[in-house]
Amino acid sequence: MRAQKGSSHFPLRGLRVVELGDFIAAPYCARLLADAGADVVKVEHPGGDSARREGPFLDDHPAPDKSALFAFANRGKRSIVLDPASKGDRDVLLRLVGQADVLVHDFSSLAESPVRVDGERLRSRYPSLIVTSITPFGESGPHSQYKADDLVSVCMGGVAWATPGFPDYAADPEQEPPLRSNAYISEFIGGGMGAVGTMVALLAREMTGQGESVEVSKQEALACMLFWDLAHYGYGGEVVGRHPVGTRLAPNHYLPCADGWMAVVAFLEHHWHSLLGLMDSPSWAQDPRFATGVERGANWHELEPLLLSWLLNQPAMQLFGRAQSVGIPIAPALSIATACENEQAQARQYLVPTGIPGDAHGRLPGNLYFINGRRRSTSVAVPRLGQHTRQVLKEWLGVKGRES
Repeated sequence: MRAQKGSSHFPLRGLRVVELGDFIAAPYCARLLADAGADVVKVEHPGGDSARREGPFLDDHPAPDKSALFAFANRGKRSIVLDPASKGDRDVLLRLVGQADVLVHDFSSLAESPVRVDGERLRSRYPSLIVTSITPFGESGPHSQYKADDLVSVCMGGVAWATPGFPDYAADPEQEPPLRSNAYISEFIGGGMGAVGTMVALLAREMTGQGESVEVSKQEALACMLFWDLAHYGYGGEVVGRHPVGTRLAPNHYLPCADGWMAVVAFLEHHWHSLLGLMDSPSWAQDPRFATGVERGANWHELEPLLLSWLLNQPAMQLFGRAQSVGIPIAPALSIATACENEQAQARQYLVPTGIPGDAHGRLPGNLYFINGRRRSTSVAVPRLGQHTRQVLKEWLGVKGRES
């Protein structure tokens, strides 16, 4: 590390990171390092990261400094602008990398990046440098040069075919099209795995003094979500997921209540009997068709209306409290508004200001872990395009007088 040692709340303070990333995965990886105290310098081309042009925008006004997506993935960093078409700027970038502990990028090959030097030569020039790459398919194999966005990654990773997952159902699993979650899951999981790999490489460097190459494939990162499907396929060639109604344990479903929807998870016998207790032990509970989770799943069409006759008279939050008080994992399906305002969110205070200038009301997730019982406060400042060019070049390279 180049500067002062870290602390328990800022363990990466003094670590220098150069980020050559666009959109989410590599920027999110670098943001996680910034959250832990690293000095992250985001190198942008003159047009800026494409996330600056992705909404939603403050006041619905598209502008490079008003994107909530960019704010979330890039808070706490410093932004500099270098033109990859300029040999002088490429030389400056290479010098910056030489002053860094970590380089995070999302290019299939560094030789094709603004650095214009392949990873092996870069590491031989700077042997203590850790180089972290996050790409759709990794740096080797027949697909290593292929392009992909999140939709392509979730399709190639198998997640789109495994969606919907239980308790959602496909009426015709073989004929219905694949589905994508309404979230950039490959980008955030890939970025998170990149940060984990970088931390492992930093620990290794403490012992060996040598840098490492960290390589993350978004396709492979998604595999951690599919252990169930992969194990079934590996054991007997069975392709699971997208099961029709009646092929799993029950109840483990979304069901309507008096004022919303509940996730009712009571397929284990002790949960089931506790639920029956809340329902005042209805007479139909003695029916052998409902004796076990397997039987309840097989006879779901008969069981569902019996549960609904009770659930439709239960207010969501009251049922939530009563069920949890006796250990049943039942919860309301919260809207975004309710999730942001509920008592747990207020108590934990995990939503913080966006950091977008002029935004007095917007909130986004902050640092999502506690250390020693405290959530470490983190910078939410969102860098303007090229805001820190002069400052960084002076601090890192001793260059004076350069315009931002």
